[in-house]
Amino acid sequence: MVEWLYADDQGDLRRAFTAWLKRVWTPRQAPEEEWQPFERLEELQEVYDMLQERTSQWPQRWKQEGLHEGRQEGRKEALYETARNLMRTTHLDDAAIASATGLPIEDITSLRNGM
Repeated sequence: MVEWLYADDQGDLRRAFTAWLKRVWTPRQAPEEEWQPFERLEELQEVYDMLQERTSQWPQRWKQEGLHEGRQEGRKEALYETARNLMRTTHLDDAAIASATGLPIEDITSLRNGM
């Protein structure tokens, strides 16, 4: 397919494919900070070269983003568990538990009602 795309009579198709990569594929697949460099590309070979260079870095970035999100979720769950433990083991009111954990008082009230 690559050889066929680079045939002399396929210039229109190369331009159309380049436009599709820039307008459709890149916003769906590439990290947002990568979009602008792709917008400046005009030739399919430039897009191909940039994709080869950049896409190898994306899985590591996605992994780091996933780890970051997982850590945030873990911290939040730990705060909720701390709030539950404070409810079980102390006589603190909801405002004091919200203050101690940094959680919204509405969440503390919901936790208490669910226990």
